Amino acid sequence: MSRSTRAFAVLLVVLLSITACSSNDTPGTARRAAEPNEPPIRPSLPFDEYRNDSLAFTTRLAQDRLIRACMGRRGVAWDPPPISAQDANPEFRRYGLMDPTVAGTFGYHLPIDAARERRNRYFLHDVTAKQREALEGSEEQKGCRQKSDSILHRGVSKTKRVLLFGLGGRSLDAAEESPDVQKAKRQWSACMRTRGYRYTGPEQAQRDARWNLDSPRISKTERAVATADVSCKEKVSLITVWAVAEADVQRGLIAKYAKELEKIRKANAILRVNVTRALG
Repeated sequence: MSRSTRAFAVLLVVLLSITACSSNDTPGTARRAAEPNEPPIRPSLPFDEYRNDSLAFTTRLAQDRLIRACMGRRGVAWDPPPISAQDANPEFRRYGLMDPTVAGTFGYHLPIDAARERRNRYFLHDVTAKQREALEGSEEQKGCRQKSDSILHRGVSKTKRVLLFGLGGRSLDAAEESPDVQKAKRQWSACMRTRGYRYTGPEQAQRDARWNLDSPRISKTERAVATADVSCKEKVSLITVWAVAEADVQRGLIAKYAKELEKIRKANAILRVNVTRALG
C-alpha cells in the first residue's frame, strides 16, 4: 500500500470515531475529546490551485444552509450541529505528524474532533424517518440534499476530480523517492537515534506495533516518540525538503495534464460563485 493510500485510509477513520472515556490505567490514557488542534501548517503546493480545499469546506457550509431552508419550507424540524472547522483542512498530515503540541498530547492518534463527533452522532442516531425522507427524497419528491446540490452545481461541468486526487498521490510518492527527501529521511533517522529510537523513517515510527491507532489508549512512549519525530523533522527540515520536491513533481504533472486541470479550475470558479450566492 502506498503512503498516500495509507494516509487517506487514516483520515477516514476519524469521520466516525467515537469519543472514549478517560482512564488512569498505567499503559496509557484514553484520547480526550478536543476541538481542532492541529494548525494548517502544510506548505502550499501547486495543486492547491485546483484542489480548493477551502472551497470544499464553504460548499458544505452552503449546502447545510440550503438544506436547512428546504427542510423548513417542508415543515420538517432540522437542526444538526454545525460542520467542524477541521474539515477545512483535510491534508494537515500530508507529510506525517507536524505539530509538537498534538504529538505530545495524542501521539500518532488523530485528535478527536468534538464538533465532528456531535454532527456524526446526530446523523447516525437522531435523524427520524420523516427527516431522512425529506433529506434524501422519495419516488414522488426530490430530497433537500439533491435540491441543494442542484443549486450549488448549476452550470458546473462534471470534471474528473478523481484525476486530481490520483495525481496528488503520485506526486507525494514520487517526491518521497527523490534523492533530497531520502537524504533528509536518513538525517531524521540519525536524529531519532540520538534520542534512543531506531526507525528508518517517520512512517515506520507511526506504524510501530506498540501503538494501536484503532484503540483510544495512548501510551507515554507513543507520545515521547511522536514528540521526537516532530522535533527531528524540524531539525533536518524534512517537511520543507519534501514539499519542495513535491512541488517540482506537481509542476511537471500540471504541464502534462494542463487541459484536464484547466477544466477543474473553471468548474471551481463557477462553483465558488454559486456558493457565495448561497451564503450571501
